[in-house]
Amino acid sequence: MFESDNKIRRPASLSKGKIMLRLASSLVALFFIAGPIAAQPSITDDLIQEQQAAKKGTLFGGRFFFLLKDGETLTGVIYSIADNGDEKEVVLTDGRRVPLSDFQMINCRSTETDFPDDAAKIREGVHTLILEDGSALYGELASFRGGKSIDDRYFELGDGRQVEWKKVYRIYLR
Repeated sequence: MFESDNKIRRPASLSKGKIMLRLASSLVALFFIAGPIAAQPSITDDLIQEQQAAKKGTLFGGRFFFLLKDGETLTGVIYSIADNGDEKEVVLTDGRRVPLSDFQMINCRSTETDFPDDAAKIREGVHTLILEDGSALYGELASFRGGKSIDDRYFELGDGRQVEWKKVYRIYLR
């Protein structure tokens, strides 16, 4: 009935060459489909990186660290600085609204609060922006504006000067 000679049988229409060609083209197709996907970092990798950075005090994703005058701390993403009629307030993307006068410092880079080198640059009664190059800008923080992407956003001072948020390390509001 059936003879077993331990040989793999293939249809007569497929030669060894055709089988190898089909196998090779399938592998190439798999590589091109899976290759770019595998090369991209996964969401899990991004979350792990952000959690590790958070342990070191580094902020990601346009997040800011806020030190309030009463000692309370917050983290969040600034949506805008709005004038509510009586005073300006910082509006965060999660809906929280905090009067600008309640802030002591806004840190754009980390969750640290002690910067002894900044002390000589801070002026009372005016907002002090410490920039990435170590220089300081003085004026009244008027708004946070720009495009839909956090990368396109900037702080605007009352005199019209605009500073990309990424170039600002800290803002002291005294």
